[in-house]
Amino acid sequence: PASCFLLCRPLSLLARAMASAWSARTAALRAALEAQGLDIVAPLNLRWYNEVAPETARIAPTADGAGEDALAVLVGNSRALWPAFTAAHDSDPAIGDAEHPVDTFVAHAIRAAIADASSSRGGSTGSTGRCDVRDRSRVFDSHDTSPGKLVAIQRMAHVAGVAHLDEKCHLSIHPNFGPWIALRAVLVFDDIEGPDEADRQTTPPNPLATNGAARARVDDAFAFALEGYADPSLSAERWQRWVAVRDAVFLDPADDTKKHPERYYDEQVLYHYNCQTGGDARRRIRDGLRAYKGESG
Repeated sequence: PASCFLLCRPLSLLARAMASAWSARTAALRAALEAQGLDIVAPLNLRWYNEVAPETARIAPTADGAGEDALAVLVGNSRALWPAFTAAHDSDPAIGDAEHPVDTFVAHAIRAAIADASSSRGGSTGSTGRCDVRDRSRVFDSHDTSPGKLVAIQRMAHVAGVAHLDEKCHLSIHPNFGPWIALRAVLVFDDIEGPDEADRQTTPPNPLATNGAARARVDDAFAFALEGYADPSLSAERWQRWVAVRDAVFLDPADDTKKHPERYYDEQVLYHYNCQTGGDARRRIRDGLRAYKGESG
């Protein structure tokens, strides 16, 4: 009937507009963030995360806008972050002189990506499909565990279809990057509806669930790392035990010395496990990256 055509056609147009809003925003963010080495950019519906998150780590929806169905975007990285980060550390004093340069670099990249995506033609369309609507965003950093900011980011990666969270070794295992990823932040766009069930990505399978040898190898490495966790006499090798847990996920049967092809760069490993090396490795790496100081030191 004509009345059905008049009613259904605007609704279908609205549905398409809402779908294009979250996908366009995600595409714009991905383009900007991948250029900075943040090559994990995954959209999801905020509701999916809140359904599996512990109560203390849920993200409160806004009373208006898209509410519980708002677009959330998970941001992380593989080894791709290291070249981009070291280049910035080498040339930009805002990064090179920061107390926490990786966090500062990521925060700058995310802030710039949000601004670019919001001002782009595709990014200016809100949940109604109209231009020039309000464009509110919130950023939740994985390192911020304060009340109201804490996010169970590994569970989000699991439900977003990014990486499988292994509950025994507590590693998020990506189908391509293996355990060599870092989950940095969650962006919530309160005026844009996130994807619906038809666009939901399936959680990748756990490679340890079908490989008994790998399962045993990882469990043994994890138990060994735990044994030395509280022993001060082992401080020099503690970090190596935790790296060994990650390395145990992947083992080439033809060459047991071969590492995962997407393993972090050696300097990247040392930098991130600096908390268990007394800071010496991180200081050495950072001292070699401040070219902007030149001859003036």
